[in-house]
Amino acid sequence: MNTPNNARHTLAAPHRGAVVNVAPHPDDEILGAGATLLSLRDMGYRIVNLAASLGKRDRSEQRREEVAAACQVLGFDLVIPNPPAHISLTDDLREAETYLSQEIRKVVDFEAPIIVVSPSPHDRHHGHEVVARATRRALELVTESDPPRWWMWGLWADLPLPNIMTLFQDQLLSQLLLAMDHHRGETARNDYTKLIRGRALMNASLGAERVFGFGKEGIACDYAELLTEAVFTSGTWRVGHARLLTPDSVLATPTSQSIDFWLDQLSLTSQLSQDDFSR
Repeated sequence: MNTPNNARHTLAAPHRGAVVNVAPHPDDEILGAGATLLSLRDMGYRIVNLAASLGKRDRSEQRREEVAAACQVLGFDLVIPNPPAHISLTDDLREAETYLSQEIRKVVDFEAPIIVVSPSPHDRHHGHEVVARATRRALELVTESDPPRWWMWGLWADLPLPNIMTLFQDQLLSQLLLAMDHHRGETARNDYTKLIRGRALMNASLGAERVFGFGKEGIACDYAELLTEAVFTSGTWRVGHARLLTPDSVLATPTSQSIDFWLDQLSLTSQLSQDDFSR
């Protein structure tokens, strides 16, 4: 496992603990839950980005350099498994899941994070779902009485039950776009800057009703990001309370409602064969 880089954003708030972000590919530290991670950074949390893979083997060194540059801009520490996982369709995804669960567990044991962020296990992209399942396996082995919260994002498929809404403005959006500029190999293939801005605008419009209930009043904000929180306690995953992300609401107590039924479902991607859209 590589040593985290030492370049960090200067925090206005005191250090409040670690947050581990498990990114399937370089650029997912931005596309997954970048606004939420930056918001937590600005609240005083140290963000550790675990880049699970470096994409296709013929571009791995380029993508290693890109994610290192992006994390320096964002003020995130960077950890890359050694060797990085291989999560393309032609790879052994069961083996990758087992390997990643072990690597995630190492980082969680070392960092003792209060939150672990990853894609959801129903995110449609095979590599994202492998990372999500590995994250779940790792977190179910944590024995602390106050285990890390699991915050899930949706990129290739929408979250059915978002319960955290992060509001943000142009300044934070600009930071995401600046960091994304370092992933030139990906933006040359597909202009993901449109996704960053467009999804944030959509969530600002629909987020209040999706998180707090249909018919609720909209919330005045420029942009928003949505996540689903679950906490593993007493052998079950309990869904988090619906809330806006604020410094006082980061560690809200979970509800009594189990979300195991959704996590246990076989994803559509796992059930269907598909064209190779791996990165």
